[in-house]
Amino acid sequence: MVNTSNGFNTDNTGIGVLYNNLKDLYLSCFKWVNLPETINERFLELSLFDYGKVGFFKDDNIGFLALKATLAGELDVYYEPTTIHMYGGSGYQKTRRSHKSCVIIYNNKIRDTPHFRILDYAKRIYNLEQTIDINVHAQKTPVTLQTTKRNEITIKNIYKQYKGNAPVILTDEKLGSEPIRVLKTDAPFVADKLQEQKRKLWNECLSYIGIENNYSEKNERLTENEVVISNGLAIANRNSKLNTRQYAINEINKIFDLEVSIKVSNVSFTDMGDE
Repeated sequence: MVNTSNGFNTDNTGIGVLYNNLKDLYLSCFKWVNLPETINERFLELSLFDYGKVGFFKDDNIGFLALKATLAGELDVYYEPTTIHMYGGSGYQKTRRSHKSCVIIYNNKIRDTPHFRILDYAKRIYNLEQTIDINVHAQKTPVTLQTTKRNEITIKNIYKQYKGNAPVILTDEKLGSEPIRVLKTDAPFVADKLQEQKRKLWNECLSYIGIENNYSEKNERLTENEVVISNGLAIANRNSKLNTRQYAINEINKIFDLEVSIKVSNVSFTDMGDE
């Protein structure tokens, strides 16, 4: 099991692998520019993913830090926190007054974490993959053998040879005196349709993350306007994250006299170059 920083567990096979793959894509959407050397960009984005907010401040001894944050103290008239508590590794903790000596960076407009939605996509995609494998396997063994309870082990051994692509299947001579019925399952081949559904779900998840994927059922080349419309949801989702980060950056530069900026990186599966 892989223990994530927000306390959730994912295994290293199946759903866990898909979850980590999608999470990695989510964390790779933005490139922070001119961050102080004491700030870890990966930890910043990882904390936004796991907790939805990060506190940016200057420690008197270490320098600038961007750490996981929890809200503390009273709220102002706009329900914004007046105090924020930051914490990191090795038991480090610091409480600061927000708007004065600390800037809160939020993951998106509603200030939530994408963990549950990404996990849901991972489960649904994994379920489709499993169903595809079952359907393909059903084409390989389209029959069911029915006999007496006494021949259960022998029948199971026959199935093992069947599944193992044995060129010749050897049976026990004792089966000759026992009745065996062969029932056809006639499982329809739907793996291609399931694969298409998986592709649609994968691209839906990419749009949620903010990655343009230009998915369309049309075979001909899409026009520029059609591409923009197709990627509208991805752009909107990405802008929600980008806008909150940019707002925080403006505050950071104003309060701490820095020149931090942010840019979108690797957002398209058709053009993977930085913007």
